Amino acid sequence: MPLQPDMAHTLDLALQPDMVHTLDLALQLDMAHTLDLALQPDMVHTLDLALQPDMVHTLDLALQSDMVHKQDLGRQRDMAHMLGLAHTPDMVHMLGLVHMPGSAHMPGLAQCNGTKMMMKAMKINLYSRRDDFIDRLFSFLSCKLPVSIKQITKIREHVFFIATDVFPFILKGYHDLRKLILHQNLTAALKKQGFVETYTFYHFTNQPLLFENVYYGCIEYLDVKKPPFTFRSYDERMEGIQLLSKFHSFSANLVEDFSPFLQKQDLLTKWQVRYHRFKTNQPIVNKFVEPTITAELLEWGERSLAGMKQYHSSFELNKLVILHGDVAHHNFIKDNTEKLYLIDFDLVSIGPKEFDLLQYANRILPFMDWSLEEFMDINALSSFIHQKGGFLYGLMYPADFYREWNRLISQNLFHDSNLLASLYEITVNQFPKRKRFLENIRTVAEK
Repeated sequence: MPLQPDMAHTLDLALQPDMVHTLDLALQLDMAHTLDLALQPDMVHTLDLALQPDMVHTLDLALQSDMVHKQDLGRQRDMAHMLGLAHTPDMVHMLGLVHMPGSAHMPGLAQCNGTKMMMKAMKINLYSRRDDFIDRLFSFLSCKLPVSIKQITKIREHVFFIATDVFPFILKGYHDLRKLILHQNLTAALKKQGFVETYTFYHFTNQPLLFENVYYGCIEYLDVKKPPFTFRSYDERMEGIQLLSKFHSFSANLVEDFSPFLQKQDLLTKWQVRYHRFKTNQPIVNKFVEPTITAELLEWGERSLAGMKQYHSSFELNKLVILHGDVAHHNFIKDNTEKLYLIDFDLVSIGPKEFDLLQYANRILPFMDWSLEEFMDINALSSFIHQKGGFLYGLMYPADFYREWNRLISQNLFHDSNLLASLYEITVNQFPKRKRFLENIRTVAEK
């Protein structure tokens, strides 16, 4: 159903034509899909054949695929009619999807004839035992994509490596279509601005890939160098901060366009919640760690939060950027040409760049033995040391300590010996060096 002029005027859509239409489409798609399923139970039952293993093994898979393909096409035409989309290209424009080079000349859907034969030849890799989900996913992708699927490897939940006869790519699932579209638009906008050190979303089809209530995006595969990027060396830490700073310089130009769709980061509140959660969990942590250590790290948290609250205005006065939100080393990927990329925008928000830099500092300090001298060699971070403000007090906050213990307890990961060993390292073994760093920072802050 196309938007009416009066409604557009009421919602003030004229101020944000491109992106509002984009996210409005996502809402319509969700509604159309929900209504379509509710009104057509017989079709849902028919399409659900792949979920019934006994029937899959009994019936001819190729015939099933043809039937699913035909009914799915009918559903797509009905949905397009409901949304008032006269032409497929209009939908592509509204979604803001990135076209794969040459995709206009490729067939819209892969033929399902011969699916049975292809499945026998396909390689499927899983973490453990084989399950029917990969079979169903293969059948779905074979019908939807204009490439031949050669191999599916599960990386983690809803994330897969897909090898094809053309080139490999990453298949990533989203429960919310609006989030997928947001990530597609953000990465495209960053590249248009000149930040090319991230991946591209491929557009193989004219419709979103909806499979078993999850929307999937096709992401450029970056051939990762071995061994992978870490923060262990000085050069790697410098490369990481330089790329992050470059990201901020470009993302600052996109704040106005994306602010209606991204939350504004409130780091103080976030860290207050984390602190109080850890305080509740302290009795459990004390079963693994000397209570004097947890008590002292709680004191450092209180001191940090008090200082950040006192100098909160120092953050608010700074220029806003789009924050990455998760600057762990695994979100920096170096390829075989030594080019470094920044990936995974699941936690993007808007705020001052100092919020990302505080997180980056907390990530690299354990690899620097909590040395203030080494920290001062990184100009992008040390420049804040001499500014008496919220950043200086933020460095005192034991973010990793609270975060990892809270995660272990909330997810009941006590059986994970590797995680426990890692927690013991950052809590006990690193404690004397961390304490010395915190005391040095406190001295600077109180001058």
